[in-house]
Amino acid sequence: TTSPLSQTQGAGLSGGARRRMTLWQRLLHDGGALFGLGLLVLILVAAIGAPVIAPTSPTDSNVSRRLRPPLSTVPELGFTLLGTDNLGRDMFSRIVYAARISLTIGIIGIALSFALALILGGLAGYYGGWVDDALNWFYSVFSSIPYLLLILAVAAVLQQKGMTTIILILGLTG
Repeated sequence: TTSPLSQTQGAGLSGGARRRMTLWQRLLHDGGALFGLGLLVLILVAAIGAPVIAPTSPTDSNVSRRLRPPLSTVPELGFTLLGTDNLGRDMFSRIVYAARISLTIGIIGIALSFALALILGGLAGYYGGWVDDALNWFYSVFSSIPYLLLILAVAAVLQQKGMTTIILILGLTG
């Protein structure tokens, strides 16, 4: 059988040449990966440029323009790409600004989780013995708890609401 890699890059390359291709060369030959990369870049650009791209503030509400359908013209707002909600807020503006918050939470949460894993893994690898066994036991117990229950327990211990709490929960449980 042929692998997906050989189908996307053609039969002109030998097996050894395919294995020597770099990650970026493989990415450029894979249509699905290019589509995903393009979508990710589009979301990043929209999130970074939210103040420029969004036609209004995400919290700007006006009940007189509520529940407008997508691709409609709204008085005082103009053209709305995705319409308005029940409070008259522009949905496109809300989604673009929400992408900014979601990406911030995700990136910082992953960085915190990576830093914690790097420190704990380094300690286990350097000291070995009982330190390695203790960290391994802790991780085994930690990973046996259902994820949702673990998130709720960490949220109850922190007893705060907000973006910082969400980042800490994702960083500690990731």
